[in-house]
Amino acid sequence: MTVYDLAPFAEDGVRPDSPTQQWRFPIISHPYPRWNYITALVVHDHEALWTAVMPSDAELAVVASFHDEYMTRWYNPGYRARMADKYPFDVDGGANGRYLLKVADGNWKYRKRTWDHGPWPFRDDEPMDLLPLLDRIHTIGGEPMPHWTEWKSRHADVFAAVTR
Repeated sequence: MTVYDLAPFAEDGVRPDSPTQQWRFPIISHPYPRWNYITALVVHDHEALWTAVMPSDAELAVVASFHDEYMTRWYNPGYRARMADKYPFDVDGGANGRYLLKVADGNWKYRKRTWDHGPWPFRDDEPMDLLPLLDRIHTIGGEPMPHWTEWKSRHADVFAAVTR
């Protein structure tokens, strides 16, 4: 495993002991990071915002699959290898990063890097579990896009672990 200097990512609150580094996305401490992560999890205890809790191991695996689906669909293996040589996380200034957050009551929220107002798209009275949230991210119109439903079918064992 490559050893990276994580100091440049410290201002985003990246922890060197993050269990998600193996999947190339970070856990950050605020929802407006400096770096253009393709996927990131927000975990913090700032009272001014939401308390964002650490997901379960099964949820982390689902987020890893969500991240891998994006990387597989949009980046060829050569470019992915170059990214891996340069940084500990998948970053791309041209990608619209997806930042996921699990709130203390177990519901999930997300935002995209380019959103310039409103921290998260859902009101607090609209609870959402992880899988419906990921489906919503992949939905245009009324149903999730075929590439996402096919991905979930091919990785059903990962997704089954968080299905209620």
